[in-house]
Amino acid sequence: MHFLQKLLSRRRLLRRCVLGMAVSVGLLGMFLGINRLFENILLQSLSEMNSEFVDHVDLVSSTLFDTIESSARLMFYSTSIETLRASPAMSAQESLEGQQALDSSVQSCPYLKSVMVYNPTTDYVYTSEDGFPSTKAADFHDQSAVALVEGWEQQEWLVPVKRQVFDGFCYTFLYYSDDPADGVLILNVDTDWYEQRLLGVYAGGSCVLLNKHGHVIVSGSPLLSNEAIALWPTLAKAHADGTT
Repeated sequence: MHFLQKLLSRRRLLRRCVLGMAVSVGLLGMFLGINRLFENILLQSLSEMNSEFVDHVDLVSSTLFDTIESSARLMFYSTSIETLRASPAMSAQESLEGQQALDSSVQSCPYLKSVMVYNPTTDYVYTSEDGFPSTKAADFHDQSAVALVEGWEQQEWLVPVKRQVFDGFCYTFLYYSDDPADGVLILNVDTDWYEQRLLGVYAGGSCVLLNKHGHVIVSGSPLLSNEAIALWPTLAKAHADGTT
């Protein structure tokens, strides 16, 4: 009799253990299911935010491009500036008029830091910058700009290049024709103006924009730039594999 009671007691204990394990497994499964649900919701939300962000950037960048392209085209084909960039020889008066045209172009465009013109025939660079003379390319103060125009065939037309200049940073755009003898127009756009309108980012922001080569165009902070550059190979591979 005592043995039978112990056996029944053990069976009840075993049933309770099995029931407890079943409840635990059920709760764990429920928790994992809820966690996966929230994860999917979060991923969907992030995907929608990313799509909205990309649409915003596409729309604003298109507007900015039209603005910059329109200004560049007017300057490039201006008679005075055309003389600066393409003439093999010019009078002092023509040089002065061209220089004045550069200065007035900057004054009329609040987003421009400066404008430069490269004449490949004379190997001369003209600039609107105060305190810096127009001179031979080899003697020009901004050698990074010289490197861009001397290799203009490798530079994409009106694609922003962020670079450091004497008073900070700027976004440089090259405007040119199919004829190398026509020279190159260089537009140096104010960094704050371009970034705030393109992404609405300020120092400490949470946005970063890369071009197709993985180079940072705009970033809210240096830390974001470094993280994006490190992540770029993975993103590029995922995009090539069609998993993003």
